[in-house]
Amino acid sequence: MAEGDDTIFATFDKADDFFTRLDAFLALDIATEPANSEAQQLEYFACVKLQIILGEYQEQSYLLDPYLERMVAPPVNLLRRHVNDVVNNGAPYSRARLRMLADLIYAFCRVRGSKTIVRFFPHEVTDLPTVIAYLSLPEGPSSDKQWWNLRYVMLLWLSLICMIPFDLHRFDDASSPGHTLQRLQVIGKQYISYAGIERDVSATMLARLYARKDTQSAFQEFLDAYSSKVADPDHLFTALGVLRVLSEYCNYESSEKLLSHLPSIREIADKSSALGNNSSVRKMRVKLISRMAMKLLPPPKPRRRKGRALMAEHDGNSSSSSVMDNPDMEQGDVPEVVESVVADVLLSLEDKDTQIRWSSSKALARLAERLPSDFSDQILEQILGMFSVHSWKSEDEMLDLPAAAEYTWHGACLACAEFTRRDLIPTDRLPDMIPWVIKALHFDIRKGSHSVGSSVRDAAAYVLWSLARSQDSDAIRPFADELAKELVVASLYDREVHIRRAASAAYQENVGRMGLFPDGISVLAKIDFFAVGVRRHAFTLAAADVATFETYRQALVDDLLNVVLRHWDPAMRQAGAESLRGVCAVDPLVLGPQTLRRLTAMLSSVDIYAINGALIGLSELAGMYSQLSSSDTEERHFEIFRTLSKVPENMFRSRQNDLVLEGYCLVIASSITPGALSASATAKDAAMPQWRSVIEQSLRSRTESVQEAAARAMSRASQLKECSADVKRFIRDFTGAMPTLQQGIARTLGTLAYDRHQHGVVDAIQCLLDAVDSKSPAFSQVVEARQKCYEALPRILSTLGPKISSDLGAPLVKTVFKALLAGLDDYTSDERGDVGSWIRIASISGLVAVSKLLFMPSTVIRLEDFLPDADYQAAIGGILKQGVERLDNVRADAGNQLLSLVEHEAPDGWRMEEEGRFRDLFMQEGDERTSWADASFVFPRAIQLLAIPQYRSTLAYGFVLSIGSKTDSTQRPASKALADYAASLPLTSDVPTELTLPRLVQEILDIGKRNFTANQIAVPVFQTLNVLLESAALSQLEAGPEGHQSLLGILALASKNADKLKNVQRILSAMKIVTALVPTEVVSKDAIKVLPTFLGHRFPKVRSETAETLYLVTQTRDIDAPEVEDLLLETEWTNEVGEEVNKVIQLLLDM
Repeated sequence: MAEGDDTIFATFDKADDFFTRLDAFLALDIATEPANSEAQQLEYFACVKLQIILGEYQEQSYLLDPYLERMVAPPVNLLRRHVNDVVNNGAPYSRARLRMLADLIYAFCRVRGSKTIVRFFPHEVTDLPTVIAYLSLPEGPSSDKQWWNLRYVMLLWLSLICMIPFDLHRFDDASSPGHTLQRLQVIGKQYISYAGIERDVSATMLARLYARKDTQSAFQEFLDAYSSKVADPDHLFTALGVLRVLSEYCNYESSEKLLSHLPSIREIADKSSALGNNSSVRKMRVKLISRMAMKLLPPPKPRRRKGRALMAEHDGNSSSSSVMDNPDMEQGDVPEVVESVVADVLLSLEDKDTQIRWSSSKALARLAERLPSDFSDQILEQILGMFSVHSWKSEDEMLDLPAAAEYTWHGACLACAEFTRRDLIPTDRLPDMIPWVIKALHFDIRKGSHSVGSSVRDAAAYVLWSLARSQDSDAIRPFADELAKELVVASLYDREVHIRRAASAAYQENVGRMGLFPDGISVLAKIDFFAVGVRRHAFTLAAADVATFETYRQALVDDLLNVVLRHWDPAMRQAGAESLRGVCAVDPLVLGPQTLRRLTAMLSSVDIYAINGALIGLSELAGMYSQLSSSDTEERHFEIFRTLSKVPENMFRSRQNDLVLEGYCLVIASSITPGALSASATAKDAAMPQWRSVIEQSLRSRTESVQEAAARAMSRASQLKECSADVKRFIRDFTGAMPTLQQGIARTLGTLAYDRHQHGVVDAIQCLLDAVDSKSPAFSQVVEARQKCYEALPRILSTLGPKISSDLGAPLVKTVFKALLAGLDDYTSDERGDVGSWIRIASISGLVAVSKLLFMPSTVIRLEDFLPDADYQAAIGGILKQGVERLDNVRADAGNQLLSLVEHEAPDGWRMEEEGRFRDLFMQEGDERTSWADASFVFPRAIQLLAIPQYRSTLAYGFVLSIGSKTDSTQRPASKALADYAASLPLTSDVPTELTLPRLVQEILDIGKRNFTANQIAVPVFQTLNVLLESAALSQLEAGPEGHQSLLGILALASKNADKLKNVQRILSAMKIVTALVPTEVVSKDAIKVLPTFLGHRFPKVRSETAETLYLVTQTRDIDAPEVEDLLLETEWTNEVGEEVNKVIQLLLDM
């Protein structure tokens, strides 16, 4: 199954495909080059495909284990044969195929890990000198700096071979003793200074080499040689390589041999502190000193538990401590160097780098399990003390922490988790540790525009997960209820998905192993891995389900009120408020009043986020009471409404007052009652909220969500009382108001309950109509305000419904419809682009909504009085035009609305013209609906609707604008669709309404003539004509007189006022039309006579572009004019020209 982009596999499903491809790849001869570049490319893709298949199992690489030998051994054996042939015989090889082979073997190591893969490498004695010789070849493949993968594989192989149990002197020549060891050291030292992964594997090779019995003196020489370099900033990569060599050496070497080198190793570790600014150095230093200390201690003590089984219970004994003492060491036997290392590692737990804290926590746990119990208990005490370093209690008794505490708490939690996992936490220390871990489970600190602490919470969940695997049920029993509640809260209400899932996993582990959590199995079914994966699902559905269990109910409410509704993230507060509604609905009689009291107290907070959270919580609480529909619902609403007076006045004037205004209006919208309205009108004191002033302030807000909330509040009030006075005030304020207020008023006028009261609906509609009428003095210049007006007009009609006839009348409804039609022609643009598209989208939706409303039999008696068929057909044509325009979102919305309108049952006489053709093109049964945003889908189909005379003009207009688009994904499909369709049209027809090629050209010319002074239309018209000319779709126009007139019309439009134009793009578009017409016999002379306008233009760019275009025309259209071509090429057209122009024209005329 898939979770996002991740896939969970059960087996190596692609084994057959992989091995088929692998066999084909291994069949290639590595000694020969591919036959050609195409064959090489195919081989490369085959190798990449193998790596892609492996990469799919990166997160579940263990599934490959049963197949590893079959996968790894053949490529490695092929590499071995290649190495032997090159070293022993000097055989040739294919660089491309060798590199692909190295890539494949490295891919195995990357996916499954080098420690696992190296087991399948050959390790015969004879391989050692061969591999050394191969890596030492001066011009060998490994010497190429780009072949890092081959070097990695060869060094990994060498790190295995150098462990053979034979003295290295046996491989030396008699004349050069120690030569093999020297060559191995040269190879290893060469690569420990590299920045790539060769450094790590060469360090492993050197560590294994120096761990041999016959190389001890060489190791001391290595220490002496590199002791000074680990502190040199200029040798950073060398320092990292040396530290890794020593760290690996401490792993492989025995304790006895390590002691003799201990001072030198410790000295190097201390010197590396000079490079402490580098996190990689700090990490390697922690690894080195911890491994060094572990070698000085006895093996780990036996663990008392494994899971739920207690070793001590075998003989019937029980112990209060879960840590057994180490019989091999007493407290006084701990070496001083170990104590020093423990102190260093404890400091590293607070490092700012996560990987260092992680390494330090594991190192401490490994050391503690080797130390006496008293000493390990002291380490644990130090770890627990780290929680209190940055902690203090605030005035409200809440734990307050600085952002810097994140590193300390994360390190402490990781260490506690590692101690717990290794069963190093005594039972009597659990009361000290668990309270801190629970606090860490809620560690979330605001830092700038984000918060920190997710890593702490994740580590805390890891601790609680580990507790279930190491402690027995009796030890956990006193904490079970509290842990259950905290883990459920974290599973449901944490902001991060990985924390919710980690807490869910910890809860599951405790339920499965302990069986102590109340209703554990039932609750686990509500908060499993997938249930908490989506935040909205966790907050709204899963939380409400868990709230049915009384044990967890109060904990959920407490966390919502104390944490979630106070969160800095507005999405968290909104989700928390919705969750609060669902939780309280489980037991409204108890939780409702309690929650109301606590939310009211939050309104007095100085934190604006807490006030916002309280307000939206009150809004959701009121919504819950509305759903209950009990006898005291109005009383509860009135009680909630009165709480608004508790909001401090200064919060309305704060910099972030939008949060307060939005929440305040939401509470008004959900809780205002007739009693509240009457009380507000008569109240003289501050006990009642001044809701009107807040709404008016909200309407002036720049934030859209605040205006929307204010409109909802006013809409709710209009359901309860007559608001004509308010409407008159809004209308009076609209003219000359700030743009934001105009938007707010327009939005509000569209949401009032005109079906309940009159509210001056006619005046409201007239105000909105004046705002969108460009000829009106009240016309709004702000596109956002006009957009809200266009959205409000159809909303008002929809609200009135059957009362349209009585309250408005046919003339006003027709005026509204015509205003929406006019909105389809709004192409306002500014620095943001085509902002007029917002209005066009609103107009499309409005036209369809009004049409559907008027089609209802109960709405109007005589439909033709309210919606004449001509207006309806104009709307269809206008929407079709938007459906073929350049913006994807406009096309998508127009297509969806048009499809819904066609599917709607309309009266006879109000149907789309030739609706069957439209249905055949876009509504075939069984076909999936494709979005009209897909240009390759819509344009080839929509172009065929040009055959419908009623929509031809507007549809052609839309195509012209799309062909003039700067977006290639729109321009290309539109151009191809038009060119192909034009080529299929007949030249003449006896049917007056049938589309012919000349008539199509005339439609385009008419668009150009009507908009001749508007460059934003004229340029696309010229570009459309160029598309038709370049595609040869107009070639058949030469065959008849009607076609001749079309060509002359094209030439006349392109050449009109060409010498007076200033827009270079328009001039060049016109020039291309004229030059394209030069080879056309019937208009050739006319076109040539126009050419001087462009060849001799005052703009040098136009002259040079014209000469170049004309030259291309002579080349591509088979015009035999060598003298013209020579003259066009030899003339410097960016300079002043005169005689040259005349020569070109005369030569063309003489052809």
